[in-house]
Amino acid sequence: MLPNLFKKTKKLFQSKYDIFLIIIIVLGILLSFIQIGKADIHNDEAILIFISQQNIQNQIKLIKTTEYNPPLYNLFLSFWGKINNSIAWFRILSAITYIILIFYIYKLSKLVFDKKTGFIASLISMLSFELIFYARFVKHYILITLLAVLSLYTFIKFIKNNSTKNKVYFIITTFLGIYTSYLFYLVIFVEALYLLFIKKKKVLFKKLILLSIILSLPLIKLFLTHLQSFLKNYWVKTPHLTNIPLILY
Repeated sequence: MLPNLFKKTKKLFQSKYDIFLIIIIVLGILLSFIQIGKADIHNDEAILIFISQQNIQNQIKLIKTTEYNPPLYNLFLSFWGKINNSIAWFRILSAITYIILIFYIYKLSKLVFDKKTGFIASLISMLSFELIFYARFVKHYILITLLAVLSLYTFIKFIKNNSTKNKVYFIITTFLGIYTSYLFYLVIFVEALYLLFIKKKKVLFKKLILLSIILSLPLIKLFLTHLQSFLKNYWVKTPHLTNIPLILY
């Protein structure tokens, strides 16, 4: 067992960029975890935490009326909150996701280009103000970013090696992405275009579209509810003299 562990550790440190990645991850941990519970709780955070602490029936009702996203992130929060219900604890979930995101940005960039590109990409991600901010925030933005990266990573792995394992990984990430945010369909759209126009793989293109439709079927009713509510509450109203200045603003 120890010789195998030694071999794996030695393999990990074969490249200077692998060592740089570890340094970047440590810096990412420092940036995201230090004083994570000190900032005042935001309205969005309060709403999500409140929803996560309700029973399943009330969660479903509240997700329909207060959240314009699929329910997966709320379910993650619900299970996470059973351990601790402090604001710092809920934010730690985003911080952990952020660290995993940095690692897979490196992996994706290395897969597509090389280790140097992976290092630069992970460094930029670690220094991104937006990512650091949402790594300390109770919201699904970091999670959906990670799932987008994982989807592209497993997608490229599957294109390079059409194995059952890679196929299963891609289906899992696609499922998780669809049930975390409706914006994930943009990732699927890009992947579909790549299959159709770059790789000229029409059969895989059709399979991807079919997979997306099948996985989305249970969400249709919730999506229509969210769309109706969104159009009612947030769509631009018919212009007239009293609200034109507000619309322009």
